[in-house]
Amino acid sequence: MGAIRHTVGRLTPLVAVSDTDTAWEILERLAAQDDDDAVLAAAVTMACFRMNDRQRGTSILTTVMGRATPHASRETAASACATAAGLLWVHHATPEAGTALTSMITSWLDDGTWSDCLHQLRVSGALTHDNDTVRQRALTLMQQLTEPALDRTRHALAQHQAFTDAEREQLKNTVRLLDNVASQIYFASGGDHNSTPPTEPAVRLVDEAEPLIKLLSATRVAGIAHHLVELSERMVDQRPQQTLLTVRDIVTQVGTQSGYTADTHGVGTCVTFVERILADHRSLLRDPGNLTALRQICDAFIDAGWPQAHKLVFGIEQIFR
Repeated sequence: MGAIRHTVGRLTPLVAVSDTDTAWEILERLAAQDDDDAVLAAAVTMACFRMNDRQRGTSILTTVMGRATPHASRETAASACATAAGLLWVHHATPEAGTALTSMITSWLDDGTWSDCLHQLRVSGALTHDNDTVRQRALTLMQQLTEPALDRTRHALAQHQAFTDAEREQLKNTVRLLDNVASQIYFASGGDHNSTPPTEPAVRLVDEAEPLIKLLSATRVAGIAHHLVELSERMVDQRPQQTLLTVRDIVTQVGTQSGYTADTHGVGTCVTFVERILADHRSLLRDPGNLTALRQICDAFIDAGWPQAHKLVFGIEQIFR
């Protein structure tokens, strides 16, 4: 029966072609009375994106939000509410969606709820949009998710007693949320295995996201550190000093604690980064502070036992002898 109701919910836009009131009645009834998560998710998605009435759509969203419970399954009502509210607020500044977001961020701080929202913000172009306010709302939403998630992670990692299974799972979920934010910024900048040089909107994104990147760089998680170092390596030609200091901060502040400096991906990316600085931006190192930053990156990997870092330091000494 749930599958039938799910299909009914998804077909309401077709009903609306001939009878809009009946279509809305169906969605409102599903939102208020149905207990199937997939049905509730479909009702929110159809109401917010297929019925051409954002105000009534956000009313459905608010109803479902009050009944939904986050969990790890796909197509959850909580995830649908977060995605709909995020897109409506970021792209259209729909006030009711903004109110819903504030409530959800306070109550539902987990990756399962927000992963699709973050993905849809990126693929919809919100982070590189031509409209300044759209980009700003997208980055603000990411920061509103990152700040409490980072606080929760720091608090958990500072505890000395063993985690319960529930606490361990909650920590993993929060870390996945932070990792998701970092990876969406990286991919929005055009980063992937076959990436082309950064576009102007991608460089602008990195400039505008600098406060968020600084927040994320304090996270003692190797995967997050790697996303941010990859992002910096990608932008080294466009922002050499900014990326040098960012990589220095990541490696010296959380590199050892997170295990990043002991990781083969970490040393590989950082060696490439340092080599590019030496080859293409050597003039930057006339500033003693920048030269010290480069050496600090190498020293962190020397301390972790990587011979590649020893070779880089020897090369630096030869250059500036």
